[in-house]
Amino acid sequence: MFSSVVILAACLQSYVSALPATNQLKSQEVVADFNNVPGIPPLIGDLIGDLFPINTYKGLKYSGFDLGNSPLGSPPLDLFSIDLDAPLAVSRFLLDDILKTPPSVSSTYPGSDVHCFDLHELEFSCMTTTTTIPGVLVKCTLVFTPYIGEKRLAPQVATFTPVPGSEIPVLNSKRSEQQLVTFGEQFKGITSFVITMESAAMTALAPLGLDIGVPSALTMMGMDNLRYTLYMNN
Repeated sequence: MFSSVVILAACLQSYVSALPATNQLKSQEVVADFNNVPGIPPLIGDLIGDLFPINTYKGLKYSGFDLGNSPLGSPPLDLFSIDLDAPLAVSRFLLDDILKTPPSVSSTYPGSDVHCFDLHELEFSCMTTTTTIPGVLVKCTLVFTPYIGEKRLAPQVATFTPVPGSEIPVLNSKRSEQQLVTFGEQFKGITSFVITMESAAMTALAPLGLDIGVPSALTMMGMDNLRYTLYMNN
Protein backbone atom coordinates (compact mmCIF):
# COMPACT_ATOMS: atom_id res chain seq x y z
CA MET A 1 0.00 0.00 0.00
CA PHE A 2 1.19 3.52 -0.78
CA SER A 3 2.23 5.77 2.06
CA SER A 4 0.13 8.89 2.67
CA VAL A 5 2.89 11.05 1.20
CA VAL A 6 3.00 9.07 -2.06
CA ILE A 7 -0.80 9.04 -2.34
CA LEU A 8 -0.97 12.79 -1.91
CA ALA A 9 1.91 13.36 -4.29
CA ALA A 10 -0.05 11.60 -7.03
CA CYS A 11 -3.42 13.20 -6.32
CA LEU A 12 -2.05 16.67 -5.68
CA GLN A 13 -0.76 17.05 -9.23
CA SER A 14 -4.21 18.29 -10.23
CA TYR A 15 -6.17 18.70 -7.00
CA VAL A 16 -3.90 20.65 -4.68
CA SER A 17 -6.60 22.81 -3.17
CA ALA A 18 -9.30 20.15 -3.10
CA LEU A 19 -7.59 17.44 -1.08
CA PRO A 20 -7.88 17.17 2.70
CA ALA A 21 -5.03 16.67 5.12
CA THR A 22 -3.00 13.49 4.84
CA ASN A 23 -4.53 11.83 7.89
CA GLN A 24 -8.05 12.28 6.51
CA LEU A 25 -7.56 9.80 3.65
CA LYS A 26 -8.42 6.12 3.87
CA SER A 27 -8.00 3.31 1.34
CA GLN A 28 -10.39 0.59 0.21
CA GLU A 29 -9.64 -2.47 -1.92
CA VAL A 30 -12.37 -3.11 -4.50
CA VAL A 31 -13.30 -5.79 -7.03
CA ALA A 32 -15.86 -4.65 -9.64
CA ASP A 33 -17.61 -7.74 -11.03
CA PHE A 34 -20.81 -5.93 -12.16
CA ASN A 35 -23.05 -8.50 -10.49
CA ASN A 36 -25.07 -5.90 -8.56
CA VAL A 37 -25.09 -2.68 -10.59
CA PRO A 38 -27.60 -0.25 -9.02
CA GLY A 39 -30.75 0.39 -11.02
CA ILE A 40 -30.37 -2.55 -13.43
CA PRO A 41 -32.11 -5.92 -12.79
CA PRO A 42 -29.46 -8.66 -12.38
CA LEU A 43 -30.86 -10.90 -15.14
CA ILE A 44 -31.15 -8.14 -17.73
CA GLY A 45 -28.45 -6.76 -19.95
CA ASP A 46 -27.52 -6.56 -23.59
CA LEU A 47 -24.67 -7.39 -25.92
CA ILE A 48 -25.39 -4.54 -28.32
CA GLY A 49 -24.87 -1.55 -26.05
CA ASP A 50 -26.60 1.76 -25.25
CA LEU A 51 -29.54 0.13 -23.42
CA PHE A 52 -28.43 -0.23 -19.79
CA PRO A 53 -25.77 2.40 -18.88
CA ILE A 54 -23.75 1.51 -15.79
CA ASN A 55 -23.12 5.11 -14.62
CA THR A 56 -21.64 4.99 -11.08
CA TYR A 57 -20.55 1.67 -9.59
CA LYS A 58 -18.37 0.87 -6.56
CA GLY A 59 -16.89 4.34 -6.24
CA LEU A 60 -16.13 5.03 -9.92
CA LYS A 61 -18.01 6.69 -12.77
CA TYR A 62 -18.35 4.69 -16.02
CA SER A 63 -18.82 6.73 -19.19
CA GLY A 64 -19.67 4.88 -22.40
CA PHE A 65 -20.28 1.53 -20.67
CA ASP A 66 -23.44 -0.58 -20.54
CA LEU A 67 -24.25 -3.72 -18.59
CA GLY A 68 -23.79 -6.73 -20.84
CA ASN A 69 -25.32 -10.15 -20.32
CA SER A 70 -26.47 -13.18 -22.23
CA PRO A 71 -29.88 -12.69 -23.86
CA LEU A 72 -31.43 -15.01 -21.27
CA GLY A 73 -29.50 -13.67 -18.31
CA SER A 74 -26.75 -15.25 -16.24
CA PRO A 75 -25.09 -17.74 -16.55
CA PRO A 76 -24.32 -17.50 -20.29
CA LEU A 77 -25.56 -20.12 -22.71
CA ASP A 78 -23.21 -22.73 -24.19
CA LEU A 79 -23.38 -20.68 -27.40
CA PHE A 80 -20.85 -18.29 -25.89
CA SER A 81 -17.40 -19.22 -27.12
CA ILE A 82 -15.64 -17.26 -24.39
CA ASP A 83 -15.45 -18.01 -20.68
CA LEU A 84 -16.88 -14.97 -18.93
CA ASP A 85 -18.70 -14.26 -15.71
CA ALA A 86 -21.80 -12.43 -16.91
CA PRO A 87 -22.91 -9.76 -16.37
CA LEU A 88 -19.99 -7.53 -17.36
CA ALA A 89 -19.28 -4.02 -18.63
CA VAL A 90 -19.49 -3.63 -22.42
CA SER A 91 -18.57 -0.70 -24.62
CA ARG A 92 -18.50 0.26 -28.28
CA PHE A 93 -17.04 3.27 -30.11
CA LEU A 94 -13.47 2.82 -28.94
CA LEU A 95 -12.13 5.62 -31.14
CA ASP A 96 -12.26 9.32 -30.34
CA ASP A 97 -14.29 11.01 -33.11
CA ILE A 98 -16.77 13.81 -33.63
CA LEU A 99 -19.84 11.83 -32.62
CA LYS A 100 -18.49 9.69 -29.79
CA THR A 101 -15.80 9.90 -27.14
CA PRO A 102 -14.01 6.73 -26.04
CA PRO A 103 -15.13 4.94 -22.87
CA SER A 104 -13.59 6.03 -19.59
CA VAL A 105 -13.64 5.30 -15.87
CA SER A 106 -13.21 8.16 -13.40
CA SER A 107 -13.19 8.98 -9.69
CA THR A 108 -14.20 12.59 -10.43
CA TYR A 109 -17.97 13.16 -10.56
CA PRO A 110 -20.56 15.13 -8.55
CA GLY A 111 -20.87 13.81 -5.00
CA SER A 112 -17.73 11.67 -5.16
CA ASP A 113 -15.53 11.49 -2.07
CA VAL A 114 -12.85 9.51 -3.93
CA HIS A 115 -9.73 11.57 -4.64
CA CYS A 116 -7.83 9.04 -6.72
CA PHE A 117 -7.35 5.32 -7.20
CA ASP A 118 -4.79 2.65 -8.08
CA LEU A 119 -5.86 0.43 -10.99
CA HIS A 120 -4.35 -3.03 -10.51
CA GLU A 121 -5.87 -5.33 -13.13
CA LEU A 122 -8.88 -6.19 -15.29
CA GLU A 123 -10.03 -8.75 -17.86
CA PHE A 124 -11.30 -7.96 -21.36
CA SER A 125 -12.26 -9.48 -24.69
CA CYS A 126 -13.64 -8.25 -28.01
CA MET A 127 -16.38 -9.39 -30.38
CA THR A 128 -18.39 -8.05 -33.28
CA THR A 129 -21.61 -6.12 -32.68
CA THR A 130 -23.39 -6.99 -35.90
CA THR A 131 -26.46 -9.21 -36.18
CA THR A 132 -24.98 -12.18 -34.30
CA ILE A 133 -25.78 -12.45 -30.60
CA PRO A 134 -23.36 -13.37 -29.20
CA GLY A 135 -20.92 -11.92 -31.73
CA VAL A 136 -17.87 -13.36 -33.44
CA LEU A 137 -14.75 -13.07 -31.29
CA VAL A 138 -12.10 -10.80 -32.81
CA LYS A 139 -8.47 -10.10 -32.05
CA CYS A 140 -8.15 -6.58 -30.68
CA THR A 141 -5.43 -4.33 -29.34
CA LEU A 142 -6.59 -1.76 -26.79
CA VAL A 143 -4.78 1.24 -25.36
CA PHE A 144 -5.37 2.08 -21.69
CA THR A 145 -4.39 5.69 -20.92
CA PRO A 146 -4.27 6.92 -17.29
CA TYR A 147 -4.85 10.52 -16.22
CA ILE A 148 -4.32 12.62 -13.11
CA GLY A 149 -6.79 15.43 -13.66
CA GLU A 150 -6.00 16.69 -17.17
CA LYS A 151 -2.46 15.29 -17.14
CA ARG A 152 -2.03 12.36 -19.50
CA LEU A 153 0.35 9.63 -18.35
CA ALA A 154 2.09 6.87 -20.28
CA PRO A 155 -0.45 4.43 -21.78
CA GLN A 156 -0.36 0.66 -21.60
CA VAL A 157 -1.26 -1.58 -24.54
CA ALA A 158 -2.83 -5.05 -24.33
CA THR A 159 -4.10 -7.53 -26.92
CA PHE A 160 -6.88 -10.11 -26.77
CA THR A 161 -6.44 -13.04 -29.17
CA PRO A 162 -9.18 -15.69 -29.47
CA VAL A 163 -8.22 -19.35 -29.32
CA PRO A 164 -8.24 -20.66 -32.91
CA GLY A 165 -11.57 -22.35 -33.54
CA SER A 166 -13.41 -20.42 -30.82
CA GLU A 167 -14.24 -17.29 -32.81
CA ILE A 168 -17.65 -18.28 -34.15
CA PRO A 169 -20.33 -19.01 -31.50
CA VAL A 170 -21.60 -22.55 -32.03
CA LEU A 171 -22.54 -25.24 -29.55
CA ASN A 172 -19.63 -27.13 -28.01
CA SER A 173 -17.05 -24.96 -29.78
CA LYS A 174 -13.64 -24.27 -28.34
CA ARG A 175 -13.64 -21.53 -25.75
CA SER A 176 -11.35 -18.55 -25.23
CA GLU A 177 -10.33 -16.97 -21.95
CA GLN A 178 -10.60 -13.24 -21.38
CA GLN A 179 -7.30 -11.38 -21.48
CA LEU A 180 -5.92 -10.41 -18.06
CA VAL A 181 -4.14 -7.05 -17.90
CA THR A 182 -1.91 -6.15 -14.93
CA PHE A 183 -1.19 -2.42 -14.87
CA GLY A 184 2.09 -0.64 -14.24
CA GLU A 185 3.14 2.01 -11.76
CA GLN A 186 1.71 4.85 -13.86
CA PHE A 187 -1.80 3.61 -12.95
CA LYS A 188 -1.34 4.44 -9.26
CA GLY A 189 -2.84 7.62 -7.83
CA ILE A 190 -4.85 8.32 -10.99
CA THR A 191 -8.22 10.04 -11.32
CA SER A 192 -9.34 8.35 -14.56
CA PHE A 193 -8.37 6.11 -17.45
CA VAL A 194 -9.54 6.05 -21.06
CA ILE A 195 -9.76 3.04 -23.39
CA THR A 196 -9.21 3.31 -27.15
CA MET A 197 -8.73 0.72 -29.87
CA GLU A 198 -5.51 0.45 -31.79
CA SER A 199 -6.67 -2.35 -34.12
CA ALA A 200 -9.15 -5.20 -34.53
CA ALA A 201 -9.08 -8.18 -36.89
CA MET A 202 -11.25 -11.20 -37.55
CA THR A 203 -9.09 -14.29 -37.04
CA ALA A 204 -11.85 -16.80 -37.86
CA LEU A 205 -10.77 -16.71 -41.53
CA ALA A 206 -7.04 -16.96 -40.82
CA PRO A 207 -6.91 -20.64 -41.92
CA LEU A 208 -7.99 -19.40 -45.39
CA GLY A 209 -5.15 -16.90 -45.43
CA LEU A 210 -7.49 -13.95 -44.94
CA ASP A 211 -6.68 -11.16 -42.48
CA ILE A 212 -9.77 -8.96 -42.29
CA GLY A 213 -9.76 -5.79 -40.26
CA VAL A 214 -12.88 -4.91 -38.29
CA PRO A 215 -14.02 -1.26 -37.96
CA SER A 216 -14.17 0.03 -34.40
CA ALA A 217 -17.89 0.83 -34.82
CA LEU A 218 -18.55 -2.89 -35.32
CA THR A 219 -16.38 -4.02 -32.42
CA MET A 220 -17.42 -4.28 -28.80
CA MET A 221 -15.19 -4.83 -25.79
CA GLY A 222 -16.28 -6.66 -22.67
CA MET A 223 -14.57 -5.77 -19.39
CA ASP A 224 -14.84 -7.53 -16.05
CA ASN A 225 -13.25 -8.11 -12.65
CA LEU A 226 -11.55 -4.74 -12.20
CA ARG A 227 -9.33 -4.70 -9.13
CA TYR A 228 -8.41 -1.29 -7.71
CA THR A 229 -7.74 0.68 -4.54
CA LEU A 230 -9.79 3.78 -3.74
CA TYR A 231 -8.43 6.69 -1.70
CA MET A 232 -11.14 8.77 -0.04
CA ASN A 233 -12.14 10.83 2.97
CA ASN A 234 -11.96 9.16 6.37
